[in-house]
Amino acid sequence: MEFLEAIMSCGEADRLSQLAVSHIAEKSCWVALPSALIARLLQAQAPLPLVLELCPAAMPGSLAKRRDDTAVWHVAWAGAAAVGQALEVPAALARRQSLTEGMLVSVRALPDTPAAQSVCVEPDSTDDWEQLELNAGYVEEQLLNQVGVVRAGQAFPVWVRGAQLFLRVTSTAPAPVVRLVPGAELAVAPRPRLRAGIGGGQQGGQDADSRALKAGGAAVAPPVWLRALDWEAVEASKPLRLGGSGLGVLADAAVAPACWVGIGAGTASAHGLAAGDFVHLVRDCDGRDLMLRVRLQAPPPGGLLICGAAGSGKSGLAALVADMLAKDPHCHAHVVWVACGSIQAEPLSQAQRKMEPLLREAVDCMPSLLVLDDLHLLCPGDAEGPEAAAAPRSPALAEWLADALDELRFLQHGAHLPLPVAVCATASAPADIAPVLRAAERLDCCLELAAPGAPERAALLTARLRERGASCANEDILILATDAEGYDAGDLSLLVDRALHAALRRQLAATPDRTWLSKGGLEVSADDLAEGRRGFAPAASWGVAGPAASAGAGPRGWEDVGGMPGVIDALREALALPTRFARLCARAPLRLRTGVLLYGPPGCGKTHAVAAALAATGMRYVSVKGPELLNKYIGASEAAVRDVFRRAAAAAPCVLFFDEFDAIAPQRGHDSTGVTDRVVNQLLTELDGVEGLKGVVVLAATSRPDLLDAALLRPGRLDRLLYCGMPSARERIQIVRALAARQPLAPGASAALDTAAREADGFSGADLGALLADAQLAAVHAALERSPQEEAAPQISTRQVAAAVAAARPSITPSERQRLEAVQCPSTACETPKTLTPGLDELIASIEQVSEEEWDACATQGGHGETNPFVLHSFLHALEASRSAVKEEGWLPQHVLLQDDLGRLLACCPLYLKSHSQGEYVFDHSWAQSAYHMGIRYYPKLQSCSPFSPVTGARLLVRDPSNAPALTVALARTLQQVADEYKVSSLHITFNTEEEWRALEGEGFLSRIGLQYHWVNRDYASFEDFLAALKQSKRKSIRQERKSVSASGLVLRRLSGCEITPKIWEAFYRFYRNTTDAKWGQAYLTRDFFHRLGETMGDRVVLATAAEADGTPVAGALNLRGSHALFGRNWGCTREVKHLHFELCYYQALDAAIQLKLPRVEAGAQGEHKIQRGYLPSKTYSSHYIRDPMLRGAVANFLRRERAQLSGAQHGGDDLHARSVVGRNKYFVRNADSDSLIAACTAKLSQEPHNTFALLIRASELLKTGQYAAACSDYDLVVDREPAHVDAHFQRGVALANLEQLDVAIAAYSRAIELDPGHVRALYARASCRNRKADFALANEDYVEALKLDDAKRSMRLRRSGHVANDDAAHARGFALRKRGDFLGAVAQYSAALEAQPSHFKALFNRAFSYDKLGQWAKAEADYTKVLQVAPRSSFALYNRGITRDRLGNYSGAVQDFSAAIMLDNKNADFYHNRGFSQRKQGRFEAAVSDYSAAIRCNPRHCRAYYNRAFANDRLGQFDLAVGDYSKALQLDDRNATAYHNRGALLERLGRAEEALSDYTRAIQNDGGAALSLNARGLLLERLGKLAEAATDFDAAVSLEPTSAAFVRNRGLCHRACGEMEAAIACFTRALQLAPNDSATLASRGYAYRKLREFGRAAADYERALATGNPRAPQLHINRAYCLAKVGRYSEALQSYNVVLQADPTNTNALHNRGISYDKLGRFGEAVEDFTAVLRLSTDPKQRANAYFNRGSAWDHLGEFERALVDFQDALELDPQCLTAG
Repeated sequence: MEFLEAIMSCGEADRLSQLAVSHIAEKSCWVALPSALIARLLQAQAPLPLVLELCPAAMPGSLAKRRDDTAVWHVAWAGAAAVGQALEVPAALARRQSLTEGMLVSVRALPDTPAAQSVCVEPDSTDDWEQLELNAGYVEEQLLNQVGVVRAGQAFPVWVRGAQLFLRVTSTAPAPVVRLVPGAELAVAPRPRLRAGIGGGQQGGQDADSRALKAGGAAVAPPVWLRALDWEAVEASKPLRLGGSGLGVLADAAVAPACWVGIGAGTASAHGLAAGDFVHLVRDCDGRDLMLRVRLQAPPPGGLLICGAAGSGKSGLAALVADMLAKDPHCHAHVVWVACGSIQAEPLSQAQRKMEPLLREAVDCMPSLLVLDDLHLLCPGDAEGPEAAAAPRSPALAEWLADALDELRFLQHGAHLPLPVAVCATASAPADIAPVLRAAERLDCCLELAAPGAPERAALLTARLRERGASCANEDILILATDAEGYDAGDLSLLVDRALHAALRRQLAATPDRTWLSKGGLEVSADDLAEGRRGFAPAASWGVAGPAASAGAGPRGWEDVGGMPGVIDALREALALPTRFARLCARAPLRLRTGVLLYGPPGCGKTHAVAAALAATGMRYVSVKGPELLNKYIGASEAAVRDVFRRAAAAAPCVLFFDEFDAIAPQRGHDSTGVTDRVVNQLLTELDGVEGLKGVVVLAATSRPDLLDAALLRPGRLDRLLYCGMPSARERIQIVRALAARQPLAPGASAALDTAAREADGFSGADLGALLADAQLAAVHAALERSPQEEAAPQISTRQVAAAVAAARPSITPSERQRLEAVQCPSTACETPKTLTPGLDELIASIEQVSEEEWDACATQGGHGETNPFVLHSFLHALEASRSAVKEEGWLPQHVLLQDDLGRLLACCPLYLKSHSQGEYVFDHSWAQSAYHMGIRYYPKLQSCSPFSPVTGARLLVRDPSNAPALTVALARTLQQVADEYKVSSLHITFNTEEEWRALEGEGFLSRIGLQYHWVNRDYASFEDFLAALKQSKRKSIRQERKSVSASGLVLRRLSGCEITPKIWEAFYRFYRNTTDAKWGQAYLTRDFFHRLGETMGDRVVLATAAEADGTPVAGALNLRGSHALFGRNWGCTREVKHLHFELCYYQALDAAIQLKLPRVEAGAQGEHKIQRGYLPSKTYSSHYIRDPMLRGAVANFLRRERAQLSGAQHGGDDLHARSVVGRNKYFVRNADSDSLIAACTAKLSQEPHNTFALLIRASELLKTGQYAAACSDYDLVVDREPAHVDAHFQRGVALANLEQLDVAIAAYSRAIELDPGHVRALYARASCRNRKADFALANEDYVEALKLDDAKRSMRLRRSGHVANDDAAHARGFALRKRGDFLGAVAQYSAALEAQPSHFKALFNRAFSYDKLGQWAKAEADYTKVLQVAPRSSFALYNRGITRDRLGNYSGAVQDFSAAIMLDNKNADFYHNRGFSQRKQGRFEAAVSDYSAAIRCNPRHCRAYYNRAFANDRLGQFDLAVGDYSKALQLDDRNATAYHNRGALLERLGRAEEALSDYTRAIQNDGGAALSLNARGLLLERLGKLAEAATDFDAAVSLEPTSAAFVRNRGLCHRACGEMEAAIACFTRALQLAPNDSATLASRGYAYRKLREFGRAAADYERALATGNPRAPQLHINRAYCLAKVGRYSEALQSYNVVLQADPTNTNALHNRGISYDKLGRFGEAVEDFTAVLRLSTDPKQRANAYFNRGSAWDHLGEFERALVDFQDALELDPQCLTAG
């Protein structure tokens, strides 16, 4: 039963069954019906949910009539009522089903729709499939709540936890349309992949029958594919053949790259193509007739898409093909041409209505060809960036056309037979049409039309001339075709037309009698061709500059460039060579280097040289000013880059010039927005992508090459680096001469200019140009003084040159010049090396940039000093080349060179910019930690050392020993300057010599002394000779250790040079990795390093190895030999053998040193156990330059304490008997200070290295004094000796945690817990480390386990002795609870800890913090006060108490606390910021601004400080400053909606409305539709007259905050402005319900009532407004009196007028209206007085006319008729329209 027909009368049924579709934001597929329709359905007892069938209300006689399945939609209704009289459909469902907004549909109820038994669906995309797979259970639960009906082939949306996915129904049972009910089976399958093959049939799982296009009942013969597909040839490398005998020629499943095929003469002539000419179509012409009949059951081919730029011949080619097929005797195809541009502006329904007859025609006239010309105009692709908002058409038309194309491919006639309807489309690019049309079997065959080459251009020109009946010499055509690079077919056609016009003008001028017409047509000469080309630019060159002008102020060629010969040669080679010798370059197999970067200080001629090169070569160019490519829209910047390269490629040969290149190509990773990172990625792709650049030379200029991304400078991109430095004296003369070449000079001026240039040291080329311009200006003034009418060019005299020189100053100061030259590219690829000035210090980024001979000459003091292998060129180069010491590992080389004026290296220093402190062995981790607490950024820092090598030796390498002191000081000062320029925290020179150490101390470096253990060779003849010099105990111990190694059966060898094979190096690398993995977990040196070491320094290597009897290596120790020492470095093994480490690392080294007669052996850092083996303590030296004064003071104090300890260690054995330690003298250990204990233990360990107890005590004291690295070393020794020592593992973990080596610390704690599962402290410590790593889950497990153990232990203790709870345990439990967010539980635990120990500092502090989180600020303040009683100098306690006081409203106390915290730590930005906040709350805005500025100085990225300073400046009236601060805050945090809103308010106040609108919009977007910003934007739009947009904003604001009276009132004001008074009154009434006493709202409603002429209500509102607001408001009284007068209450009106006139007796409106009231009351005399006063005061003609008229009326009532007549006459004279007076 059809309910709508049964329950409605005919007329009403027609009205209700045709409903307009309205989209609603609903996350389901249920529709809502109008209330009238619902009432009818309920009366008919319709079942719920009810299935509704929707059909278009007016079905055109088109394809839709033949496709009942797609012209019908099925939706479900569950009882929801629509707001209006429309059918409300969820927006997502409507868009998917192409139900457009406002579309009329007929509604029919289907109550008998069967229930679903099974439904098969497939996700619409891969993302949808993944969402469904992850949320299968959720979809199963919620599907029935969201969907009521499904139909085969339909796609519907499903919402999964806020996300939206689409499911497509592939089949249903038992009917095509079914209701979803509980129990129905839903089968989900993954989306199948499309495959093509013989008889492939349908793809994508769709039914061919349902997609077939009916033929309208006409008998259609079985179609034959006149051009089909050779499936064996469907390969990317196989071609298409065009020009066969049918329609299938237009498409194929595989498209080859474009190439050439012949076209017959008969069809080509109309398009400018001669017989045998070549058209740019496809790659091959094999002559085969590739026919395939329908009987093979091959799927039909897709359509052909012809792409190319405007004018490339797309439409012409399509027309040519259409003509060929139409005239083919075997085909006679009917051509249907669709000009898409003509219907692009039509609405969707109209466009469909226009296209349907054309599609019908193609079906009815088969075989046919359907041509869709300019398809990109009708169905554009996905827009991006700012164009997205202006997309001309929704995707609905593209989807409709895609369905139509699918229908054209099949005929529902028994079998699936392909229709002989071929489709051809033209577009500018494949990406410019909708993706749905480019799908398989639609327009999947793409043909790109590129610009033709020179032979093809010649053919096109010839054909075009022949078509126009003209002729031209072949050589002239070839010359023009060669020169017309970048011209397409359209350009050549226009060029021919212009040449014909020129020839016609010439012939008419030469032979007016036109006799030449009888001689066979028009002859076009070379002059005519040149005339036609003059001023003509091809389409591809639009937006591309032509050859540089040869006149004007710019350079005209190479002669206008002074100096820079290398730059000129390189540019000439890059630009002129490929164009002048194009054929030769084309035959070269390798790509030419066409990327050039010009860099150098500003004003040195980079852009000038490029301009001269362009003028000299005459090449077209695209100039890009760096920042103009950047765009705020996502993806728009990259699109701009692509567009620039596309324009340049289209205009090839062309130059693409980027000025200020560093603005768009900075180093990646430094931009928080990621915009420039994506631009750099796009540049890299364009410069050296897969496709490559052809005919485009890329030039770039920058003055900051150090800011460029390094990937841009590699070979294949901008690989030619041309340095444009400051000119020398000779180059300055050349520059001046070039600049003055076009300027008339007086006699002697040229020589004066040469002299001036020679003496202008430090002047750049731009400075010299400015000097000459000043002289020229002086010459102009002199000429004007002589004679203003003088026409001769002014000459520059010697006097004017002298005056200009005297006034000129270099634009770059010496210090700035030095800084600029220091940052220039140090690459060896530079074509023009930098000219070194005397005494210039140069930084190089790789050791490769200096010759090995010169570097090593400095390292060995010209061969007169010691040779330290670790500072030799080969060692440092091995580190860099093997990627061991490079930027990625935190070692950025910045080696310093000191050279003389001839470029000879005088001194050098290995220097690295470091981002960590690893691999140095002079530990400064505690310094970094202190810097962190001070708010100082410690990294990066500068480090001069030999990486990963704690070896002593010179670091300031001087070539000439006689000049060493002066050069050492010069290098020291240079290093300080580098540190200052880089703004690093510190500079460290480690393990230097004592001489350097003392010299650096004199230059302000802090001095540090360390301790190593070196062996000294006292001219021992053999190892036994050395042993004989030792004490008997040591001698015996060494012999026993060596004997045990010999007994192991290992074979020991010492290898050097070529004896060390690559196989041995591989084995040693394994040993090295075993050691690093066990101790540090990280290997600093790479495998390649050891191989390079063997290749370059093999003769200096002494490798001690141990191998099995079969030769298998098991251990090795690496030593390097210098001239005066043997240096032990790395060791490792694969098998543990007792004492093997001592044998290889110490005894073999000593034996080698004795044999080589080397004075000493250095065996690395630390290791007191070496004393037992003959090594003696030896001082090491380091120098440290700390820039920050506060950090410098802290480090100086640390070094003083450290030096005292070292001194105690050297003399402690004399002051304290060793037995006091070894004998466990507990009294001493308990009462001695840490320094004494460390000294005593060190002395004892020098005698008894195996004394573990002394090691433990020393390690413990080192830990207490913050010497964590040394403590860790001692605990390492203890753990090596006693692997099961639990406390050693635990304390080692503590030391490592303080060194921030959290992973290794966790491993140490884990080992302690493994040995003692009940170690509660280790559990707490491991949990703390995991917390610091943000691994909260594992940390929580540790806390829980620790709490269990601690509770058990505490219970046992309490049972035994009644002892109170452990305060540390309670504190730890509190900390764990606080981490979980349980602040109440944390407070309880902290309180328990304080009961056990009232002075527990951390418990007090953390309880205060928890109180703060709970909002109990008074208790928090009390606890912070107690903390400060214990630690009065705790800056953080003061800071936190200040915060709590601020929250309690005690702003003065808060300011005091913040000030005290600042006195203790004046580098903390938060302290200043919060003090400013409290100052602001006190109204002290100037002080607040000062504090916010201090916070910004401490932390330039403090977003809140910028924001709050802007707020304070706003209150001070400094609006421009406030706008600037808000802008800076938004640069740091562009999601801050409040900042956008506030800046918008300020901009609105400053009158910058458009910017204010933009800011309000960003605020709304960032805050999810903030009501306040919506209201503000609505007010601004209302003021701008954009009432409709303002109303939308007010509605949105009210919907977000319906209880805001102000928002509701503003909505009413908008209604009032639109003239909608009833709606305005409703809004004002609602606002008054929310705020009954709001006088402004009352006045606004009164005004609306007045406009509606409801004067009584208006008067009442005005009266209430006066009562609740200002009782003497003049305008309110006037309005009230006016309304009272209108209702006849004149006496009351008089009261209001009197109030107004008491305040302002000159108010003419009040006087006039009071006079009228007097008149109405019969008090005519008083009325006359008021009207007379109005006439006296008013100058308004209309008001005066009314006053005359009303006074005349009063005179009339008084019987003064003459006066009345006079007044009436005056009224008429002022206002002739005043008819009542007559």
